[in-house]
Order: sequence, then C-alpha cells, then structure tokens
Amino acid sequence: ILVKTAGSSDALITRFDPPFLDVFKASDNLENIFAEGMRSRLSGHYCEAVIKNGKKVMIVNALENSKWKDSIDAQAGLNAYLGYPLKWPDGKIFGTLCIHDKKIHHFSKNTQEIMLQFKELIESHLEIINKNIEIKMDNEIIKRKSDKYDNLVNKAPIGIFETTSNGKIISINESMAEILGFSSIDETLKHYNDLKKDLYLNQKRREEFIMELNENDEVKNFEYQAIGKNEVHKWISMNAIKSRTKEDGTYVIEGFVFDVTERKDKEEKIREQKEELAAAFEQLTAYNEEVMAMNEELEQSFEEINSLNQRFVKMIELVSNMTDEGLLTEKDFLGELLNNAIKIIPEADYGSVYIYEKGKVNFINTIGYELSSLKDINIPEEAFFNKNDNIEIINFSEVKRRNKKFMDQKNYNKLKKLSYKMKEILYMDLEISGQKKAGLSLDISEKSSKNFTNNSLSVFKAFHNIALSFYTIKEYTNLQNSFTREL
Repeated sequence: ILVKTAGSSDALITRFDPPFLDVFKASDNLENIFAEGMRSRLSGHYCEAVIKNGKKVMIVNALENSKWKDSIDAQAGLNAYLGYPLKWPDGKIFGTLCIHDKKIHHFSKNTQEIMLQFKELIESHLEIINKNIEIKMDNEIIKRKSDKYDNLVNKAPIGIFETTSNGKIISINESMAEILGFSSIDETLKHYNDLKKDLYLNQKRREEFIMELNENDEVKNFEYQAIGKNEVHKWISMNAIKSRTKEDGTYVIEGFVFDVTERKDKEEKIREQKEELAAAFEQLTAYNEEVMAMNEELEQSFEEINSLNQRFVKMIELVSNMTDEGLLTEKDFLGELLNNAIKIIPEADYGSVYIYEKGKVNFINTIGYELSSLKDINIPEEAFFNKNDNIEIINFSEVKRRNKKFMDQKNYNKLKKLSYKMKEILYMDLEISGQKKAGLSLDISEKSSKNFTNNSLSVFKAFHNIALSFYTIKEYTNLQNSFTREL
C-alpha cells in the first residue's frame, strides 16, 4: 500500500537488534532489493539516524547531500529515504518504518501523513504484542508458581482439602488420600460422594462442624473419626474456613487435617491405665478401710470383752459375798446388786431397788433419786409389778400409766415430782415360789442418745438369776437353821 501510495521502490519494517538491523517485513514489489530476514549492521544505513535520534528522517537526494552521499544505501542506488522510528509502549526502539526510492523523491505531506498513520497502527500492534508477551510471561510465571504450589500442596505432610458445605469434594492433596488409606487422589474422589454419610463415623459431628463454621466462619482443632478405605477408622484433627459462596447458596470449605490416630490411641491407653490405677487405688482404699474397720471391731471387741470381764469379776464378787450369810443381809445384797448393775450396764443413768412389804413398795437404795423422799410416798406394789414378765424394757409413758392406775392422786403427784423423765426403763421382779420379793429398775435419761442393748439385757438377766440364787440360798439357810433348832 505504501509503495503504491508513495510511488517508492520499497517499503520496510525493520527491527533493531543491536548492533544489527533486521528486515522484519518487506513489500513484495519487484523493485524491492530487500527480503524478509535480511540482517546487516546498522552503521552506515539511513535507519541508523532514525534509531539514534528517535525521530523522522527524510532524504530527497542523497547523492547531492554531503552527509549521505557516501552511505551504504546511497552507494546501493537508493537515492531517497523517508523513515520513522517504531517504539515499544515503554519508549524503547523496536525498529523503523521506512521507504526508499532510487530516484530523487520529494515526499508529499499526504505520504508523510500515511506513514505516520502506519507508524501509529504498527505501534498499537506493538502495544498489543507487548501486552500479549507480558500476559504470556505472566501466565508462565503463574503456571510455574501454580505448578510449584500444586507440588508443594501434593507433597505437604498434612492433608489439604477443598470441599463444599453440602458434602462434595472439590480437590484434595496426596497426603489427604494417604491419610484415608487410598493410593491415589482419583481413587479417593470416587469413594466419597457424600462426606456426612461416607466420611464421618458419627454423622452428628459433621452437623456440629457445619454449625460451628456457620457461626464463626472458621473451625480450629475440630476432631472426628473418619471412615477410610476398607472401613478403617482414623482420628482426624481439622482446621477449616469458609472460602466463597456459590450460586446455589452452598459455600466452599478450605482447610487442612492431621492424622491424630496414634495420639488418640495413646490417650486411650493412658485413660485405661488411669482407670485401672483408680480402680486399684479404690480397691486398696476399700481393703484399707476394711482392715481399719476390722481393727476398730477388734478394738471394740477387746473393749467389750474387757468390760465383760470386769462385769464378771464384779458379779463373781457379788456371788461370793452372798454365800456368806453373815456378810450380807437382804437389804445389803439388794444395795450391792443395784450398785453393780448400774456400773456394769453402761446405758443406765439412774436406778432404784426396793422390796415388796405388806402390799407396799419399800425403797432400799437409789442412784440419782432422793431416797428419803421416795420412802415417804405410799406406792401400792401393783404400781411396780411386771405383769407380763419378770424382766422387761418399757418406756416412760407406760410407767406413768401404771403408776396413775394404782396410786391415789396425792401420792402420784409426789412421785411424779421426784421422778425424772426417762427414755427407757429396764425392770426386774424377783419372785420366789410365786411370791414377789423385790424389784430393781435401771433408767435411761430422756436426753440420752443410748438404748438398752441385747448384751445389757443378757447381763441384767444374769443379775436376775444371781438375785434368785441369793433368795434360794437364803430360804435354804433359814430351813437349815429351823431344822437345827428343832433338833
């Protein structure tokens, strides 16, 4: 187009490759002596001035121009020249746009304007080319970085994943596949269609994971049991974030995981060992408590045996004394019986002993009560009789009922004033040949926390037997004395 418009011998686009100048594009007319790909040194050519000065050079007749008549182009028969610099977007020289003519040529303004338009068009293409080169270079850099990133991700010692909130896998790395027991990423992707059902041993953990992610946009150190290849269970610790929301309302989840199965197994073993140690310690504690309880029981038994021994000693002393008629009278014996009984039976706080004479109760001795005042009270023997048995334990209300039933009001009031409120009363009636001789009672205060025990009741019965023996011996002695007198 330029050759026809300008009427020149050629039209060229050159490319500057220091120190050379290459023919990048050339017109295909017959007069053109240049061919694409030709290379020559820049020095001595018209284009050298264009490139060095960075502006238009126009030569009408080189042979008459002292500056150019000896140039390589003039010697080659190219007498006229019009050239413009072609620049990259950054201002650096790409080359030139030029036309030659073998004859003298006054280049018109129209030709110059067309050349400028071609220059601008070519430079706009150079800008596009430059952009494409930059894009290509950027793409290559991105690809290299992407390849490097992919390589780092795949070779990372932790599992890396990209999934969706509705349970689909987008991508995983090789370590993620290995953690789950698969030999490749593709095999893993084919295995899991729904993460909630296929990956989570406890599906509620998946729901808890999504719930926490919805609330906080991230999850840290979330642990769950994963179902791997061949139903092998692995403990996984996961960190994840919400990445981006998709058009269907679901969102992308990115994160990484660690296989913590070994740690969990160790923790489980430690927990089991702790439980075993706790059970052993509990058993040892139980054994220790049992031994201590046995020791306490032995000590208590020893104390009880010692107490019983002391009781038996006192009872033996009492028995030995009653065999000596000259040593104890009936009243002395009953007094000793009361004193020993209240010492030997530890629950008792008070006590009294009395004989039945002429239908009345005659107090012999008391402990805790005022004896002289009691002697002044007229008490019918029926008020103290045990109706059911010679020995019985009764409460205070029953005692009051009996007293009130058989006593007149005046004497009842006197007795009531002198008596303490009792919790329990242990009664004994001494009956020989159908005749009631005497009685003994031991009382527990209302404020006491004690009650008469079976042991104490047994000891009390022993006292009853001793007392009966005393009266039996006494009757035998009386008979013997009577027989002796008759002889």
